[in-house]
Amino acid sequence: MRTYFNLFLTLTTSLCLAQTTTVSTGGSITIQSTSSWSTSDLSVSGGSVVINSDATNSGTLIATGTGSTSSGGTITYNRYLDDTDYHIISSPVEGQAVTAFVNNTDNTLATSGTLVGVGKYDNSNASGSRWEWYDTSSSFADTNFNTGEGYAIRRTSAGTLSFEGGYPTTETNEVKVTLSTDANGHFWYMVGNPYTAYMTATSTNESANTLLSYNVDLLDQAYAALYFYDGESWTPVNGTSDTYIAPGQAFAVRMVDKNPYIFRMPQSYQKHITQTDNFYKADELPKLTLYTTDGDRLAQTVVMYTDNGTEGLDPGYDAGTFESGQELTLDTKLIDPMGTQDPNFSIQVLSNMRYEEQVIPVAIKAAADKEISFSYESTNIPSNLDVYLEDR
Repeated sequence: MRTYFNLFLTLTTSLCLAQTTTVSTGGSITIQSTSSWSTSDLSVSGGSVVINSDATNSGTLIATGTGSTSSGGTITYNRYLDDTDYHIISSPVEGQAVTAFVNNTDNTLATSGTLVGVGKYDNSNASGSRWEWYDTSSSFADTNFNTGEGYAIRRTSAGTLSFEGGYPTTETNEVKVTLSTDANGHFWYMVGNPYTAYMTATSTNESANTLLSYNVDLLDQAYAALYFYDGESWTPVNGTSDTYIAPGQAFAVRMVDKNPYIFRMPQSYQKHITQTDNFYKADELPKLTLYTTDGDRLAQTVVMYTDNGTEGLDPGYDAGTFESGQELTLDTKLIDPMGTQDPNFSIQVLSNMRYEEQVIPVAIKAAADKEISFSYESTNIPSNLDVYLEDR
């Protein structure tokens, strides 16, 4: 079925399917936040496609074959943010000029003097200087938002960020992002969803096709996870949860060294989902969450239990901590760190057959002369077990 538009259409149904969709000059499609459109091939030739999101839902558009824009045609994604925290965002369209994005007053970006709340991560810079901010008095590192790259963006109030451009360029049905650096030890990168739909990120089903499993061999095995920023700290997500990445959502990954790598995002991993929450979890594994607070800040670390967990490194399940300068941190160490550099871990997965025998080292960083307190939550842990925190 071929679908041609040279008129205005607003899509409010939950899902519409077409073999080929062409939006010609004068025509437009608006996909509301609760709606989805799937097509084999997409051609926006002089017309426009607008996709909306709100506080609870995100509209989605999937082209499983080719997607193109020409003759002035545009795709606009209006990405809703519900607070004024910094978010790690990727452009869901290709070709959005950074300066035009900054100058769009509807985006209401935060400012400080000549600096604007749009930042690019440069891992070759020294710690504390890795975010390079848009400065109205000088040039920015990128002319356009790079496809599949994550940027830090902050609004002054809740509302939408408007991205306008074309459908992302694919090669062999994938968006490919080259990651390389001159850094000698800091191999973190910001990567993001380049599509106008959700992507399958992680799964508790080991046989599932996910973004993490597809790229896991590129990653430092102690950090085999996707790291999401929540406004205060970085949360790793891996094979311990079922996760989808929303349009416009970006994350951090850590490579094993400075060599160039290609991070690949297949078109086939796109999904239609009608909620903006980035994390979708199945029934939770047995876990302990340990918290600490100094009265001003809260930090946490997670220990999970599975049939196959070990006391050593379990790549894709254990997740090392993204150190980003927080004043208060709480992590664990591997019980058996043999063969690793013994980093701190935000998530550690252990065997559910040896609860009573496991003594888990805990690592804490806190400010001097601050009193800290601890608490914990248990989920699906046998009720006859007691948990102790010891100062050894």
